[in-house]
Amino acid sequence: MNNIINIDNSTLQNVPMCTTHTALKALGYRGSDSSEAIDVGSSLHGGLEGFYSRKNEMEAFNRSWAEYFPESRLISDEKYMYQNVKDIFTTYCAKHPVDGAPFEVIDTEQTVGMPLNASGKVWFWIKRDMKVIEKQTGSIVPLDHKTTGWSIGDAWQRKWRMSSQLTGYVWATQMETGKICPFAYVNAIQVVKLPNSNKKCYTHQLKYSECRLEHTNFALLTYNREQYHLEMWRRDALTLAHRYQKIRQDYPDLEMVTYAPMEGTFQGMGGCANCEFSKYCRLGKDPKYADALLIYSPWRPWEEEGVKRVDWR
Repeated sequence: MNNIINIDNSTLQNVPMCTTHTALKALGYRGSDSSEAIDVGSSLHGGLEGFYSRKNEMEAFNRSWAEYFPESRLISDEKYMYQNVKDIFTTYCAKHPVDGAPFEVIDTEQTVGMPLNASGKVWFWIKRDMKVIEKQTGSIVPLDHKTTGWSIGDAWQRKWRMSSQLTGYVWATQMETGKICPFAYVNAIQVVKLPNSNKKCYTHQLKYSECRLEHTNFALLTYNREQYHLEMWRRDALTLAHRYQKIRQDYPDLEMVTYAPMEGTFQGMGGCANCEFSKYCRLGKDPKYADALLIYSPWRPWEEEGVKRVDWR
């Protein structure tokens, strides 16, 4: 794959956001700072993969939790404590039996790659949470698990209406199956601190400690994509892929990344605030800090076990 431009949804999001972030990722680095919110989401993803694969979901969850939260790691936010997250996960499983879902699961956690154009010079890769068949129409669609600390209300739901990530999943699933893929599911799980006091809950007329599991919040959402959305996404993705290649050529090592623009600084809370590379950038992107603040973890999905290549040309 040396002569191929390989991209994924993260690449397509990073390129227009920040050259420095894109260049560091292209060199195979990730930030040493870990996010409790992201790691809790990853732990829940592991549990959900076990649940929908009809394996032992608690073993899957605990194994995933131990990977992201070793005993030596301190957790600062109460809502991310093990017992709280476990209660949310087990309540989800109890309230959403697999056989009662409006879909049947085809596969879970599948890595898929395919050319983005007929020349085959650009390949697009996804790690899809699930591919499912909607029972009512028989449509084969992607499903993406999303965890959030925010309310799953209209403001949060609007984030995905034009999401390039979901559009990319829909396009890839359609090209993989050869059938029209009309929408994507988002399986939303709210991660909040469940109440546990002896105060009375006026909604349930019980102590909060007795009704705490009723304060979980889940939603299965659908986001439609028309065929013109998919073609516009593919066209724009090709443009961004060539910009990505130019960044790789212009910033081939950490010394050159020192001079890369940091557009993220102009984007307020949506930019550098939660970026994994923020500490490295604050110290001037000096390569002498790389060992302490960067982890070399190159992205090579085509080398993963069980990867699926779909050459639709």
